[in-house]
Amino acid sequence: MRIEQLQYLVEVAETGSINLAAENNYVSHQGLSEAIRKLEKEFGTDLLKRSCKGIHLTAEGKLFVEKAKVILNDIEELKKEFPYNKDIKVSPLKGTLKIIISPLINNNLLQSALAIFNKDHPRVNIVLAENDFLNVISQVADNRADIGILVTTEKLLAGDTQCPTNYDTDVIFEKLHSDKLVMCAGKMSPLANRKSISFKEAIKYPIIVYQPDEASDNSWYINRLKTTGDIDHFIVTSSSDVYRKTIVKGRAIGYSALSYLDANPSFKNEITVLSIKGSSKLTCGWIRPKNRELSEAAKEFIKVWHRNEPNKINNVYNKGTRKASGSR
Repeated sequence: MRIEQLQYLVEVAETGSINLAAENNYVSHQGLSEAIRKLEKEFGTDLLKRSCKGIHLTAEGKLFVEKAKVILNDIEELKKEFPYNKDIKVSPLKGTLKIIISPLINNNLLQSALAIFNKDHPRVNIVLAENDFLNVISQVADNRADIGILVTTEKLLAGDTQCPTNYDTDVIFEKLHSDKLVMCAGKMSPLANRKSISFKEAIKYPIIVYQPDEASDNSWYINRLKTTGDIDHFIVTSSSDVYRKTIVKGRAIGYSALSYLDANPSFKNEITVLSIKGSSKLTCGWIRPKNRELSEAAKEFIKVWHRNEPNKINNVYNKGTRKASGSR
């Protein structure tokens, strides 16, 4: 018997669903079901009654869950009585954690989460890569990355012709926070005195697109922009430094997430931030494989992000929203 088996069973009892219990514990449906079956085999009794109407605890299961809650509560009390001493003990976690992110991620949040995780789990190596929206999803689905963190529009999450990805098939997406898409123009740009702009207007000016990993004139980002009209002139670069300098010098405009700019004040102070007319909502979230259990390192990183994320990102977003609305 393992502690997580008891946790899984209690979660199933409280949610009434194996799917929800699996999602709440960052494991696959198959992994959680197998863990409970092993528990039933070990104790020689059926704990769950599975039928077309759903999952229900058996009489033995109800008694087992009550005992399991007592055990789990005692374990929590032990942890409080004998706190983990980081100065003496080292986390047993080791191995490699592969994380892939999309552009426009709030770098302050990411760096803070990495710093805390590295301190708590010094023996876990982290491989961090950046790629576009579709590649973040495909690499997580194909087991080339453990987890992905992406920023995207709410329209794309609902599905559109430029993004045929079906989240329900390969990955599970969890929203972390909302954000706002804005346009960036240099102080010398003809748009420097504007407060807002539409995408149809924007593509009539030279526009630069940051395409991580490998720049291409057939990139997903360019194809997405072309749905709003013909682009007169564009620049695609895989260099974030080139992207910023081109905008600052007024040679092209580009788009960004509001929280990304607030996390990069030196860049924000050198440009003019324009609101985008119409829908410009963004969603930041993380994705994990649907049919594969997360590693313990991945679970711990997500816990760190959740502990670190709410207050800081909400303060950044609310502050940025107030500034943007006040400038109109």
